[in-house]
Amino acid sequence: MPNRHKNFPNRPDELHERRNNTPHPTGNGECIKQEFYGFLQGIKVMYDALKSIPNLLKSVSELTQLSTTEDRINYVIKALSSVANAKLESRQKDKTEELETLNPENGTLWTKAKILRRKDQKIPALKGELKLALSDPDKAETIALSLEKQFSLNNLSHSETEEEVNESTNNFSPPINNNHQNDNINGIQPSEVIKIIKKLNIKKTCGRDGITNKMIKNIPSTMVFAFTEIINNIFNFNYFPNAWKTAVVVPVLKPRKDPTFPENYRPISLLSTLSKITENFILDKLNEHLIGNRILCPEQFGFRKSLTTNHQLLRVVEYITKGFDRDTKLEILPRYTKSLRQGLEARLDP
Repeated sequence: MPNRHKNFPNRPDELHERRNNTPHPTGNGECIKQEFYGFLQGIKVMYDALKSIPNLLKSVSELTQLSTTEDRINYVIKALSSVANAKLESRQKDKTEELETLNPENGTLWTKAKILRRKDQKIPALKGELKLALSDPDKAETIALSLEKQFSLNNLSHSETEEEVNESTNNFSPPINNNHQNDNINGIQPSEVIKIIKKLNIKKTCGRDGITNKMIKNIPSTMVFAFTEIINNIFNFNYFPNAWKTAVVVPVLKPRKDPTFPENYRPISLLSTLSKITENFILDKLNEHLIGNRILCPEQFGFRKSLTTNHQLLRVVEYITKGFDRDTKLEILPRYTKSLRQGLEARLDP
């Protein structure tokens, strides 16, 4: 491991001690930037070392006591061939078992057939606003401009409404604590990080950093402690690395749409897996804070665990049923009665 990683903690107790003794910065997160890029470089260095033939031959020499380089190479070739054959047999066995379980009655056979018959289609020439995009860079630029236009906010500013909303929000919201100390947040433990890493799907595509899920599942414990320290410092310093906010956007054609129009492509963002792992912990801590302090109103059902729109509909039905039981009537203000009636008549008029 390079010297730039010698300061990473090697034990959970060392990680906890360093976290408690770490001063909170007054800058813009330069400390966590250094740790972040050092961690990424450490993973890549480790991966390059695994692919290094000289290191492999040296390890073989130490294990087998083979004297000549030719004998070591032959030993490595035989070992790799044995591993490759074993993987091939295991893969063929898995494929055979998968095909045997396919059944036309439950739809698995037709789903598999649809996947096998699917052909990758290249993006054709796109009709841009000014010209026809033929080359790959022009296509990428055309799709990027289309997405930028789609996700741009409409100019619906109304100063009086904005002032009213801001005043209402300021009166409702509790005072904001500008102190960046997060003493109430318990630190993330390496065991929690390992638990999430074990659930990673190695078939998922990696993000811009090129670090695959398979690489993350095979990192040593030292790198797990380093990653845990980075996550804890994100909470301590209130800083999230910009590299983890950047995604690779893959355009996917919408079903039954004309492929020559850039607005018919749906963007799929490929974020870094390390970013996704960190986001899991941020979401957990955020939910703990919101639930523990009862910040969310009971009527909010969206984006909450174990609550769906069905529960909200059930709540509305129960509210209406109780109103019928109590003979409660719905009152509408007089100034809205006429407009509501006119709107209903316009809707019902064929």
